[in-house]
Amino acid sequence: MMNFKEIFRLEGRMKIAALIAALNIFLALSAFFKDIFLASYLGTTAQADAFLLAFFVLDTVGNNVIGFSLGTSAIPVFTSARIRKGGDFAFRLLLSLLISFLMIMSCIAALLVVNERSLVLFFSGMRSDKLPFFFASAFRIMLPVLVVYPFFYAGNALLQSSDKLTVGISSSIVFNLVFLLSIIFSAFRHVPSETGILIISAAVLAGVIAQAAIVWTALFRYGLISVSSLLSRTGLWLRDVLKYLGLAFRMFLPYALMIFLSQATLFIERYLASGLSEGAVAALNYAYRLSQMPVWIFVSAIGIAVFPVMARLGEEKSGEAEATALLIRSLKYMAAITIPMMVALFALRYPVVTILFKRGAFDENSVKYTCDILSGYSLGILGQSVIVLCLRYYLAIKKITKPLIILLFTFALNIALDMCLIKVIGLSGIGFGSAAASTVCGGLFILDMRSSSKRDKARGF
Repeated sequence: MMNFKEIFRLEGRMKIAALIAALNIFLALSAFFKDIFLASYLGTTAQADAFLLAFFVLDTVGNNVIGFSLGTSAIPVFTSARIRKGGDFAFRLLLSLLISFLMIMSCIAALLVVNERSLVLFFSGMRSDKLPFFFASAFRIMLPVLVVYPFFYAGNALLQSSDKLTVGISSSIVFNLVFLLSIIFSAFRHVPSETGILIISAAVLAGVIAQAAIVWTALFRYGLISVSSLLSRTGLWLRDVLKYLGLAFRMFLPYALMIFLSQATLFIERYLASGLSEGAVAALNYAYRLSQMPVWIFVSAIGIAVFPVMARLGEEKSGEAEATALLIRSLKYMAAITIPMMVALFALRYPVVTILFKRGAFDENSVKYTCDILSGYSLGILGQSVIVLCLRYYLAIKKITKPLIILLFTFALNIALDMCLIKVIGLSGIGFGSAAASTVCGGLFILDMRSSSKRDKARGF
């Protein structure tokens, strides 16, 4: 039987997490400079609104919800396939997943094209007669990313199931650099913004293709896929592939709903903020991004490092208890990192926001609005971090009904708290409502995990 302390010592999970965190820092910096240069080049023109709206729609649907859900939920499925059926079978499962999601993404792309004008009018109203034209131009160039994302996320899931954990992050850095270079090129060549958004849109598509190409090159390099393996005895593995494909969708659909709930929460919070005061939505965006930095950089690194091990433990007869022990140790590492950062960000929110943002149109009122929301958001860092790690644990042991129910309850609680607290303390109520809901959710996850662990011990596992 595997011992989780041996796993940590032999495989150096925290060293791997440190490497991933370093790459995440570089990824965050590349994204930050990309945003800065884009704002400088496009400003607040109709072209900027059109490009950002087109990118938001495609990125939310293809990347943040469907792509991310596929890439995370498929890892334990590929792990199970590799352990029980071998590497060739895992490759066949990868191709089956790709075919399924290419059909799904093609249907979504067709629906978006048909409702293209309705989209832009829904999100932006009638602010500019030129906006729908600019939106359509950028949107149609970037639209193929929807059918490229499955190649990246499914391929990266197979890599991560085999403990090749840094390829996906490195390819995301390449995407940001391609994006950034297109902005710099357009700015320094003084390309008109109406042409510039076409260049940048093409760079977004090229960047996503580059991501997928890097991942599939790595799959070939590490010997995880082989064309020759497809030529042998297809009839014997078709039933098993369909079985694992069914498991993949049983994992994907609830997890995608969980990710959708988190995106819906962000959307409703922004809707609530928009009715409070001018600049409230921008302040909320800045505060949210700051509060999520520890989660994006450090906690996700721990999650990526331990998730494949949890998935392997989940395949053993008594592995759930060891996966629980691994989760508990991971939570301790996470708490040692995030609690000091949470306290520091809460205490130092005014100097942090002032140093990072106070310049130009971002005046003292902007600092106050952002800090008001950040005061609450910062206190939710620990709860958010627990959620990130626990969701991976539930996926690893293939028990995701309870977390889905908990997240549905948390979604309702979050919105209810936001609406109530806004009436009492104003804009900062959004941050405190989010913090309270995420803390409750994290606590419920830990309570459920501990009760399950006690039941397993009572049964002799």
